[in-house]
Formats: sequence, C-alpha cells, structure tokens
Amino acid sequence: MVTSHLSLLTYVFAIFSILAHYPIGRFFGQRNLLAGALVGVCISALVVAILANTFASGIRPYILGSLVILIPASLWSLWKSWAYWSWLDVFSYVSITLAGLVFLYLNSPWEAFFDSDKTVLGYNGHYTYYASQSIEMLNANYGSRLQALNLFPKEWATYHFFNTATQAITQALLPYPTVFSYFVSQAVLGTMVLLTFVEAIFVREKTILNKYLKASLFIIIGLTVFYESMRWNLATSGTISVFAAIHLVLALFEGNKKAALLFGTLLAASAVRLIPVVGPILLFMVLSDFRDIYKAGAGKGSNKFVNYLSERYLIICLLLGFTAYVFVTLVCGMPNKFTRIGEGFGTYVDGWMYPLTSHTLVTFITNIFNANWFDYHDPPKMLFRVLAHSFFTYLFLFCMLVVTAVFTFKLREEIKSFARLRVQLPMWVQFVIFIFFVALFFLNIKFFVVSSFYIVMIFFGFLILRRSSNQTTINFFFLVIGFSYVLTFLYVSTGVNGITAPAAYVIYDLFLWGLVLIIILKKWNYQKLSHGLIAIFLVISFHGKVSSIFAYGQNLEVPLSNLTAHPRAYYVDQHGFLSKEAIELADSGGERRHLLLEAYSAIFGARLRYSSDHKHHINFEHVWTE
Repeated sequence: MVTSHLSLLTYVFAIFSILAHYPIGRFFGQRNLLAGALVGVCISALVVAILANTFASGIRPYILGSLVILIPASLWSLWKSWAYWSWLDVFSYVSITLAGLVFLYLNSPWEAFFDSDKTVLGYNGHYTYYASQSIEMLNANYGSRLQALNLFPKEWATYHFFNTATQAITQALLPYPTVFSYFVSQAVLGTMVLLTFVEAIFVREKTILNKYLKASLFIIIGLTVFYESMRWNLATSGTISVFAAIHLVLALFEGNKKAALLFGTLLAASAVRLIPVVGPILLFMVLSDFRDIYKAGAGKGSNKFVNYLSERYLIICLLLGFTAYVFVTLVCGMPNKFTRIGEGFGTYVDGWMYPLTSHTLVTFITNIFNANWFDYHDPPKMLFRVLAHSFFTYLFLFCMLVVTAVFTFKLREEIKSFARLRVQLPMWVQFVIFIFFVALFFLNIKFFVVSSFYIVMIFFGFLILRRSSNQTTINFFFLVIGFSYVLTFLYVSTGVNGITAPAAYVIYDLFLWGLVLIIILKKWNYQKLSHGLIAIFLVISFHGKVSSIFAYGQNLEVPLSNLTAHPRAYYVDQHGFLSKEAIELADSGGERRHLLLEAYSAIFGARLRYSSDHKHHINFEHVWTE
C-alpha cells in the first residue's frame, strides 16, 4: 500500500532511533534522556552530513552500524541509571510521554496532509525536495556528493544537509523511505524538540504543580506569541535550530559553558544561513572560555593550554567536526544559484518577514490607525484575533500601553541603576557607531523598527533578571544575546531574502522565547496575583493551533486513487527509478506533469532521471545542472 509508511511501526522506528543515541548525548554531558538523545542524533547527523557531501554511499551503513553499537549501550546506560530514579522522576517522564503521544496524535499526517476521504494528498511542494534529500541519502550507492532524487544524477549545489541528516537517521530502519516516512520523521523530531523544553522545566522544578503550570505556560506562549516563526522552523528545515537555540539560551544563563559551546555549535551547524550570525558568537564564546580556563590555571603558558585541551577535548572534537562539515559544504558543492547575501540590498520584503512576532505586532498596530505601512497579515493567535469590533481592538491597545507603563514603573530602580553605568569608548568609536546605525536606519527603516521591539524586550529581560542572578554570568549572557542581535540586524539589513530572513526567525524570536523560559523558571510565581492573572489571560485567550503544525502552506494536491491500483514494484523499476507507467500517469496531468512527477518520485522513494524539460522542479535552483 502506498501509504504503508504512515503505520505505527514507522513511528516506533523513528522514536527508537532517536532514543538509541542517548549514550552520545550523555558522553557530551547531557544527562536528561530526551535532550541527551537529541544531542546524540545531532552529533551523528554531523557525520551523515559530511558523508552526504563527500561519500554518500557510506550513509546507510554508518547509521545502521552506529545503531548496532548504540542500542545495547543505550539499554545498559538506562539500566544503570534506573536505580537512581525516584518516583517523581518516573512520574515526570510518564507525563512527558503521554503529552508527546497526544501531540503526535493531534499532528498525525493523516489529518494534516489528506482530505476527509483520505484519497487526495495535499501538501506544500517544498516537502518533496525536503523529503528527497533523506530518501536519496539512504538510497545512495555512489562514492561522491549527494545527488538529487528527482534530477538524477545531478548533484546538489551548496546546501545544508544537517537537518535532513537527522531525518535520514530516523528513517534508516525502513527498507525504503518515502515522503510519508518523512512526514512521520518530521513530526517525531519536532515533538521531541518541544518535549525537551518540557523536560528541562520538569528537571529544574521541585513541585508537581510548578512542573505542569510552568511547562504549560511556556508551550502556550510558543504556540501563540511566537507561533509563526516557531512553526516555520519546525515545519521546514529548522527543526534542530529550535532545539539548539532554546537550550543555548538556557545554558548561557546557567553559566554552563560546556553546554553553551555544545548547543552553539549545533545551532551554527543546523543551517548554513546561520553561520554568519552564530559563527562569530561561537568564536566569542570559545575565546571567552579559553580566557577563563587560562586565567585559572597555574604554571607556564604551555601547561595552561594543555589544561584547556584536557577540560574541553570533547567540545574541541565537536568544533573540529563542525569545521569539517562547513568546509565540505562550502567547498565540495558548486555555487547555489537560488539566492545570495546582499540580494535586494536595503529592501524589506513583507512576505519573508511576516513570521516574525514583532513584524506581526507592528502590522497589527499600524493597521489600527490605517497606516498600512506593512502588508497586512493576521495578528498573533491570541485574544485580539477574534475581536472583530474596533472598540475591543483599541481597548487591547490601551491595556498594552497601561501594562507597559506599570511594568516600567515597577522596574524604575533597575532602570536608574542601569542608567548610571558608564561605558568608556573613544569619541571616534562612538561617532563611527552613531553614523553606522543612522545609515542603516535610513537604508532599512522598516527592519530597524521591527528590530527595536527585540532590543526593548531584551533590555526589560536584563532588568528583571539582573539582581537575582550572578552578575558575571548575567552580564556574559546578555552580552552574547546582544551581540547576536546586532549581527542579525547587520545580516538581514543587507537584504531580506530566503537566506537572511530565516536567521531573524531563529535569533530574534527563538532567543526571545528562550529568555521567556528563563523568566518563567526564575521569576514566575503563581502565588502572586499579577502572575496568575497573566497566566489565566494567556490560557483563556489561547487560539493557537496545536494540530497540523508540521503542515506548512498547502499548494499541491495529488490524487492517490490511481497510485493504489498496483503495488510499488509497478511504479518503480528494478534500478530504483520511476517506471514508464508512472511517468505516463504523470503525463496525463497536463500542465501539472512536472509537479506530479516530482510528487511520485517522493511518494515511492524512486529516482527520476534529469532531462532538459525537468527544469521546473521546485528544487532545480539548488541543484547543479551545468
């Protein structure tokens, strides 16, 4: 049956493959089960991504071979740690498991991608080439760079294979992967990512009530305030970016430099587009970490350097692996023709920026006054989305202003203390910085305004957490966050396009969501009336969508009735290519022929030979066909 990969067994294989990687995560210092397992998958994905760039036929043997080793190691590790688990630990993981199963059920591909009769597959055409990468990774039988499944044997141009590598790992136990197993893999990985945040809260909170209330509040904020950007990342090629970004923020705040370097490396590896932003941050953290260990050491400089290597050898190995991945990604692949940094310099494309929370809020507020500064998009999935009457809209805006004023008044002492700080910079440096930001303001005023929202939020977060935290740690935390925001601002100001805009979704929105997690963990108190009222408001105003999160922008429909009349062998020849019968069936689609060919290729996990009339495939610009 064509949809056989939507079975329960596919879910079991995907979950099993992830959990089996726990020993790797534990080896890198991540003792929490889910976070450790995902860290293990990410580190293994670095190897898979390097192989995809250099020796694709080694991917499936590597994954299967590693699972053979990791499965008994994982079982042994869990058996040893079982003796140290309390009933509260068991209860917590049972709760997390039940929540995960419910979330997977609500996001079943059967409901997200099929019509009511389950006879028509409807999805975004981008998923065919997202899925095609992991399919070809597991089908590859050649010792060179990964080739395109539906433009075979043409090679992929410069492209990030890291996120796809995680999906290949979760599908490796299947005899042949398809777009349906990709849907399951995406749902399982995305659910696991969200559950690691719940796990982090459960581990840090002592009482059962706080575990549930704080975890629920954090997830609800993610599904409302940060819904669009969070969903865009989870539903496309940024699943690991969500995981790494939130845990990086958490590690930075807690002063865990090993974990910060680990998650910083994974965030930089999660997408090539993030390297210009996260790369300098990672370098800054490495230099800062080296400085701290060097200062604390005794003896000669050579001894201090050896001391650093002995304390950070795992992170150094990971950084070397990351460097190798970046090198082979940028050097082995031919230039990507799709988009480049600086394309549309100084422009602001609403269509790329609408997932940003600040863009949505600015759009909503300016629309109240009929300013029409941005192209209008639906406001966040909160209370005012369903308030059609203008009176309630103005009332909500007034309440926002009152809350902001009260909040600022309560933090007046912190603001005064901050204002007394002095940063000594040469006059010429101050002048250059002033001229630089004035120039950027006029070059991209819209993005400047949208960015200001995050600067204000980070400033308030600093004031809230400053007094109750270690000063050195909190200063370093906000220095890194502030540095990342400046880099993102400079990066996206060069032109909003398919490379730069997603970096803002990750750094701007996900980092801010991570800051919300810190505030919930450290400062939220349900015994305070104001905190309780805010939580109640968020709950009753919740109009976020917890189902079909991984189905993004349906624009392609494929009838399945013709594909279920024969077994898979009828549509796929003995060499793994689409058969003549499958191509003839697609030809009957007329103008939709190339879309159906691409869809059939992903549905059956079969290759499609490149020809001069196949240049309309959605991934054509990412494949080197010269």
